[in-house]
Amino acid sequence: MELELQRKLIEGPSPDEEPKLRELGWDPIAATATAAQRAQQEIDQVARFDANPDLRRDRVRDAVALREIMIELEGILRRGLEERGAELTSAFQTAEASRRSLDSMPSNDVAVTLKASYHRDGQHVWTPNDIRDIDALASTIPYCDIVVTDKAAAHHANHTGLADRLGTVVLSKLSDLTPHLA
Repeated sequence: MELELQRKLIEGPSPDEEPKLRELGWDPIAATATAAQRAQQEIDQVARFDANPDLRRDRVRDAVALREIMIELEGILRRGLEERGAELTSAFQTAEASRRSLDSMPSNDVAVTLKASYHRDGQHVWTPNDIRDIDALASTIPYCDIVVTDKAAAHHANHTGLADRLGTVVLSKLSDLTPHLA
């Protein structure tokens, strides 16, 4: 079911489904506004890294992972812990245990790895398209054998070792796909 949900998120609604979804309150423009807001959050993070260059050099992944929890997972994590009568400190007792726990969620691992890679480049200018790319790759790299994406995203997925770690071939050109289909 999770795989089907991920595929449906990538596909989006069909033209036949759109009128019914609009009746239910679906707003296709909302995703664009959300991507712009999330890109602004990354731009704000650039300023924090610029103010503390050691953080960008030595702890970028930890900083990005912490922000990912706060922005994307905080509500889910809080409810899950409450349902189990657990505290955050019991779930994440050490920094290493925290990293392992977060990295064990493949989509989260992809998002954090890619965002950290983009943030390592202090000259990168964040756009809503970066957010859409990262979201799409977080839904595909862990669950597909081959992913074709744009050149920048493919570079980050391959350069970080993410694609190899998750056993996915990530390409930037359709012309490179044929040898992998045999």
